[in-house]
Amino acid sequence: MSKLNIKLYQACIAKDLKLFEIAKIAGIENSRFSKILNGKLTATIEERRKLSKILKVAQKNLFMKE
Repeated sequence: MSKLNIKLYQACIAKDLKLFEIAKIAGIENSRFSKILNGKLTATIEERRKLSKILKVAQKNLFMKE
């Protein structure tokens, strides 16, 4: 599970916001968001919902296994 979440990372970059800004908007601690991006933690259902809404990408497209 230590694989970078490429789809989430690409969606963040495409939004033209810094990663810490997305974390702040979503109400996620920077360290937790970093661990989610790096595949060390799994986002909760609520975190997935918030990130999906902020990034305007369907949850299934952000968090789908490759």
